[in-house]
Amino acid sequence: MIVLTNRQASPCFLVIVLLFLPLASACKRSADVRMDPRAEFVRSLKGANVDGFFFATKEDANQVITSLLNPTMREPVKIDEANPLVIGYAGITDKKTNTTKTYQAVIVKSDNIFRFHVKDVDLGGGLVVDERVLPRPCPGQTTFPNQEACMDEFNCKIKPELECEANRTCQRIVINFDCCFANGDSLHSIVQILPGDPKCNVAFPLDIGTLVLKP
Repeated sequence: MIVLTNRQASPCFLVIVLLFLPLASACKRSADVRMDPRAEFVRSLKGANVDGFFFATKEDANQVITSLLNPTMREPVKIDEANPLVIGYAGITDKKTNTTKTYQAVIVKSDNIFRFHVKDVDLGGGLVVDERVLPRPCPGQTTFPNQEACMDEFNCKIKPELECEANRTCQRIVINFDCCFANGDSLHSIVQILPGDPKCNVAFPLDIGTLVLKP
């Protein structure tokens, strides 16, 4: 004979269950934070202001690159000695050693000369790269009807030569060139050319494209 007994739950048991539920919820929230790669990368930057920066990750057989890029680079920007431009941050994780190096890229201006700086965030901002932005005259012909025509000339006649040189030396090339227009106006730009050869490793290996400067 089977006897079914209907007993009320122990008050002690109910208390234990109620105490456990908030704890489980808190553990889940903590796990969610740890799984957010952007939040994790931002914490590693030790208080840097990256509000609104574009977040991205990319991965290959050897490394994982996590990045935050300044959205203001989409528009012409003003850079002077008092206002350097933080391009962004890159975290590079080596898959073999499971170690990460974090870099900050900045463009500064001093004595009317632009310089491209890459700093090691983990070593207190020590300079890893200090490159003078090489001046370059208006590409090809003297004047262009508009910026698009100027960039087409640059991309067709000058950029391939620079890409070849970057791959040969495994070094980035950062240049400053002017687009000169028929009406007498000009547009100043900074362009970074990265080596595309897989054997080349450079600090802050992110393509920042063309940065247009305000006069």
